[in-house]
Amino acid sequence: MFKNKLKLNISLETLKILGILTVIFTVIGFLFGRMVELVFLDTSEEDLTLVGAYNKSDLQDIESGPNQVEVSSSDNMIYFMQLGVFETFDNALALGGRLEKIGYTWAVNRLDERHYVISHIVGDREQLESVEKEMIEHDMTPFIKAVEVTSDELGWHYFLNAVNQIPYEMESSFIQSFTNDEMHIFGFFVALSNVSFDPLSSERQEMLLEIYHWLTN
Repeated sequence: MFKNKLKLNISLETLKILGILTVIFTVIGFLFGRMVELVFLDTSEEDLTLVGAYNKSDLQDIESGPNQVEVSSSDNMIYFMQLGVFETFDNALALGGRLEKIGYTWAVNRLDERHYVISHIVGDREQLESVEKEMIEHDMTPFIKAVEVTSDELGWHYFLNAVNQIPYEMESSFIQSFTNDEMHIFGFFVALSNVSFDPLSSERQEMLLEIYHWLTN
């Protein structure tokens, strides 16, 4: 992840400005890309091949009920909606198209040759209640997954702070670890370090989902 390090000879303040500009242009690009994808993506339900609501091997203590919730307690926990697991990327995109139609931000994570469609990363499980209710109204069965973050690594430490909207300043060693192709991720870290958003806003969730994908892949 931290190979091919950049040798930066510019000040931290300049980097922050560049990062914020990167965020602005990246978000605009995302919005345009999602609009184009929504127009041309075939999202017919008959093409979906859902292979499971979640990966059972990943779970430990599960609370049974109509809406499954992974039960855990820790100050380092994050929570997100897991909406489907697919064998093919195309089918994951098809579900993503359905989510876009009802205004949800989403991402696809690949693990063990399967594609997981996730959305809405938060630090407080209760923040997902309104989203969970709305998804059920749209005939979806969300699984709220809890993940304990190991904050020993700087990337995860800053990500956990970003999820919980705790201001932070990044160390120079972490800043210098980004490659040219990863500068948009650095921009997201900068934007989330000192800007307050609604926890479920699309702009905030776009950045959190992108960082989570970067950290886990």
